[in-house]
Amino acid sequence: MALGMATQNYNIVKHLHEAGVDLEVIYIRENGEAEHVTYPPYIEVVDMPSLVDPIDIARLFLLFARRVDKYTVVSADLKFALILLLDILKIVKGFPLAIKIGGHAFDDLRILYSMAIQESPRLMTRLRLNLSGMLHVAVSKFSLMICNIIFVDGYDIKESLMATGIDGDKIVVIHNGVDLNKFSERSIKDIALHSKGKTVIMFLGRLSHENGPMCFLRIINNFSKTYDNFLGVVLSVGPLRRKMEEYVKTNGLNEKVLFVGFVPDDELPSYLAAADIMVFPLQKIGGVSQVVTEAMAMGKPVITTKVGVVAKIIEHGVNGFVYEKYDMEGMSNMLKRLHTDKELRDRIGGNASQFIRENYGWDRIIKEYIEVYERL
Repeated sequence: MALGMATQNYNIVKHLHEAGVDLEVIYIRENGEAEHVTYPPYIEVVDMPSLVDPIDIARLFLLFARRVDKYTVVSADLKFALILLLDILKIVKGFPLAIKIGGHAFDDLRILYSMAIQESPRLMTRLRLNLSGMLHVAVSKFSLMICNIIFVDGYDIKESLMATGIDGDKIVVIHNGVDLNKFSERSIKDIALHSKGKTVIMFLGRLSHENGPMCFLRIINNFSKTYDNFLGVVLSVGPLRRKMEEYVKTNGLNEKVLFVGFVPDDELPSYLAAADIMVFPLQKIGGVSQVVTEAMAMGKPVITTKVGVVAKIIEHGVNGFVYEKYDMEGMSNMLKRLHTDKELRDRIGGNASQFIRENYGWDRIIKEYIEVYERL
């Protein structure tokens, strides 16, 4: 049984199912979550108005208690309410528990609560948030200590967890896979970006600080002072959308930057195919960003940063380009070079595609998950 439904988790359970693994997925969907996907029969969607309401938590507990005896292994995301309930059930029933973590969980929690505390004007609210943050971290750490296996997608995340006292022997590094059939020239459709004769420079990822969308616009603004025949394309949505639109307007980039918004998953390869250059000025991630490997699989030259373990898969100047996260000048200069050198774009993109297809296909990655589950 698997719990949680980030894109990465969806891909994992999809390919486990295709590999013949008997599984059931419970997707806990909170109110307000955007829903753009029709899920297959083995995914049960359970709507919960709130994962902090005692009544909803009691409903979850009863739901899990009825189900866990059916399964050999229970696998879940590191979500506070879910993990707390599963901890209790694991202690009572003794089933193997696997937890998947994306990013630096404890650092992210501390930053989240620290920002909320700083923004709160009331002392009692700050005290309550501080206590909630401490409890959240404590329960999460306890969960990781009593679970059987922790899946992470980068050695940087493993090292971070070990530094907090988590047993390294239970931490398994398995990188996120890429659907090689989906991210290929065979899967694309024509996408009208009104970019005829222009170099398409694309950003993909949630429009939030960790992915660097504002850095992308600064690079585009710098680039626009030298070149005119290009189109910057921003895919996805997020909290920085309005700020980005204001930046575009202020800097006279309205005709140079196109905000596409949300892109259905099955259309993503077509948009990537329309790009000439991908720019990902990532600021704070753990492991390797999925958008990087998917763009590489499509044969696109990628300009990105040395955060997480991205530099472990991109060899600078061979299958992509990596810079320090604040090196806007370096990324801008490389963008200018790629814009004027199609031969370089094709060579780097070809190397990138070959590397991903040899090392990151789901047919290879999913076997690693199955081997771990079979040992539990």
